[in-house]
Amino acid sequence: MATYRQIRESLNLSEEKPKNAGPGDTWQTKSGNWVGMKQGKKGEKNPTQSYGQEGKKKAKAYATGSDPDKVDGGEKDKEKPEEEPKQKSKSTATGYKGDKNKSLDDVDTSSSPTFTEDIDPSDDEYTPPKGFENPDPPPPFQMPEIKSGKFPKKYSKAIERMMNSTKSGEKPITQDFIKGVGAGQAGSQAGEVLTVMATGLDKEEWDTVKNSLLEYETALITQNKGLKNPKKRLIDKSWIEAADNNRLAIERQVEGMYGKGAKILNTGWDVEADVEAMGWKGRYKESKGYSTDMYAKVQRPDGSIIMHEPSLKKDDRINFINKTTGSFKDWLGGEVPEELDPEVLATKEVDRLKTTDPKKKKQVEAATEKEPLKSYMKRKGFTTEQVLDPTSGKGSTRHKKKAAFMAMNIMAGAPEYGYQETGPDKGKVLTHDPPTPEEQAVKDHIKEVRDYCDNATREIGKPPPNPLRDGMLTAVSEEFPLKGVADQEETMAIGANSLDPQTMENIFGTSDFDTIKQDLVVDDSVTPPHLAYSGGPEGKLLRIATIKIRQDGIGYGSPSIKFEMTMDREFADKLKQANEEVYGEKKEQYESLEGTISRMKR
Repeated sequence: MATYRQIRESLNLSEEKPKNAGPGDTWQTKSGNWVGMKQGKKGEKNPTQSYGQEGKKKAKAYATGSDPDKVDGGEKDKEKPEEEPKQKSKSTATGYKGDKNKSLDDVDTSSSPTFTEDIDPSDDEYTPPKGFENPDPPPPFQMPEIKSGKFPKKYSKAIERMMNSTKSGEKPITQDFIKGVGAGQAGSQAGEVLTVMATGLDKEEWDTVKNSLLEYETALITQNKGLKNPKKRLIDKSWIEAADNNRLAIERQVEGMYGKGAKILNTGWDVEADVEAMGWKGRYKESKGYSTDMYAKVQRPDGSIIMHEPSLKKDDRINFINKTTGSFKDWLGGEVPEELDPEVLATKEVDRLKTTDPKKKKQVEAATEKEPLKSYMKRKGFTTEQVLDPTSGKGSTRHKKKAAFMAMNIMAGAPEYGYQETGPDKGKVLTHDPPTPEEQAVKDHIKEVRDYCDNATREIGKPPPNPLRDGMLTAVSEEFPLKGVADQEETMAIGANSLDPQTMENIFGTSDFDTIKQDLVVDDSVTPPHLAYSGGPEGKLLRIATIKIRQDGIGYGSPSIKFEMTMDREFADKLKQANEEVYGEKKEQYESLEGTISRMKR
């Protein structure tokens, strides 16, 4: 009589992964979960999918190309032989519409070295960043005991160290507190790590951690008035509240996308070691989403396990683009029309700032003795010759051009006339009627760069086919991954609000990116112009982001022409409304004072 093991092996249902496992094979892991392997695409590894302890039929369906969701749960019914169906794409398990391999290896993430190892450097070897230690009192912050093993335990110690640190500008950096992670500003990265922790803890345990962080911060600023400014604290209240809000958004996503009863098994940061420990061994770069900041390993109600990839935003003050028009060269394949080329603009700018006329040279020499130019030249070590010709001598050309423009403006009668740096007429060029030649020179100089910015904005707004518009949308996707959300590769946690396929459908009437993309327009009926969506009811525009193309240093800053886009209040309100309609009104949501003021300004 055949043994139990022999019967299982004859059915390709071995208790351990077969040495030469191939498409169609299923097996049960030591932890009791059922795993199926199906045919991968040509040249790619055959993907596997893990199911629960009652998931034998689902694993078999997956391995043979059937839809596991159509298989009834339980193992009481006798298995019937089934015909080999056509192979489905590897996206079956997650809903992902792309070509990346998103399948997870069957690994015990919580027990992996990455999730259980102590922090490097250890407490015995760690030295706080010099000059950034929090004052005492209060006593140093100590992280409450955490029992969960859902995230790498070293992160709780990293947050403890960061909580006990002040900051100045971009220092200290994250690697001053924990080794083996990417370099970056510790403030924003602390916010990401806090969200990894918050999402990997049950509500009661996270509330304990959150409250202890907030209580310490209150004590710190109460006993040290010099630290009241949040810019002086590495982790301030806004980051703690942002983590709490992001946690709520991710909870919405998990239940909304994967069904009631879906649960988070593990969370990790956007670090290769974390992601590999969660089941993407050797596939971190090829499998990850472009904008993903953290990962959640999620078990769906049917027992299947998938990777959830949120992009995290502290709140709705999102910069979609923070580039320069130098990007046009890449977007246009290397050939930029003269009227859009910032280098051409810069050459013309220098020519106007140079002084060769003997009469005007005397005027420039006189201007160098007046403030604020006199003090500026002294501070920078510039000579009069360098003001007459900003390309001459040592020093920053940008700074020399600034000095030359200051001279031009003084000759036009600044501060009473000429370009207005401050006051009620800031940004205007004030002249007599008619303007003097010097006033007209300043007026023409400013008009040249503003004409460039207006023309660039118009070109961006032209309908398809338009490579500039396509380049802009690609750049937007780096910070606002509409396509990634539509393809169900990524989601966005924007404060407590979620941008996911369900809320996208609510906002745009579709979750198909190509359809949305066709209805993205530049609305130039307002100043500044906006990126807007025209596919709403009766063609009503939904303004998504403001578009600002401006010179970084009016009168002297070319070729640095800023190209910026920020989320518009109208879209932020629509996102909040969509979340309330899809998920119900959220009872717990924080908004910092800083965020409230920013919202009121908009």
